[in-house]
Amino acid sequence: MVTTACSSGTMGGMNSTDAKVQTLQERAEQNLDNRTGNPAEAGRRAVEDLSATQEELGDSAEEAAENIGKKAKAGLEEAKEETEDFLQGSARQAEDVADTVTSKANRDLKKSKRALEDTVDAAENKAKKDLKTTKRALEDAEDAID
Repeated sequence: MVTTACSSGTMGGMNSTDAKVQTLQERAEQNLDNRTGNPAEAGRRAVEDLSATQEELGDSAEEAAENIGKKAKAGLEEAKEETEDFLQGSARQAEDVADTVTSKANRDLKKSKRALEDTVDAAENKAKKDLKTTKRALEDAEDAID
């Protein structure tokens, strides 16, 4: 009986490497069934099967290693991009906070300046009023003396 595995992906839930191993095992069993009874011929076929098996498994291992390397590189690139995005976002937030603090400080400074100016104006007006009242009182006193 001859059976072959599907080489284009999975076979019954197996991954491609397992499928290749299954195919190679089945091929070796088939070759054993087809032996001519000649020990030399059987040995030659066994060596050929072993070489073919080693080459195919080597290719599979190399493909797996390349795929792992590609996935790791893609993961690192994605992490790098996410870190850069985070840092840029953090820098923008820091700038926004600095702008907000500066704006509030400027508004508070203007309010304080206005309040101080209003206090000075009120003190000047009171002093002028008190001066006028004192001047009138002096004039009234002077008129009373005359």
